[in-house]
Amino acid sequence: MKDLAETDVVKLLMDLSYQAAMIAVDIETDKAAGMERLGTEFEQLDDLLAEIDEQMFNFNFARQAMLSARVAKRTQYHHSTHKTVQ
Repeated sequence: MKDLAETDVVKLLMDLSYQAAMIAVDIETDKAAGMERLGTEFEQLDDLLAEIDEQMFNFNFARQAMLSARVAKRTQYHHSTHKTVQ
């Protein structure tokens, strides 16, 4: 290994420090972008869950309406066909 002057060592250490700082900035930038992306994905997931909740409510509402109509039809049929024994 060649002999390095003190100024060369200082320059290399400064370059190393600069590169380490740039890596730290890149990591923070990636972290911020990742957090933003994650936030967007959570918003999309929340929207999807809300849509599923709405669909389930609509399904249950429609199911309840059909069951009520079926009960009403049976009740009407039962009252219209009821005969007394004489």
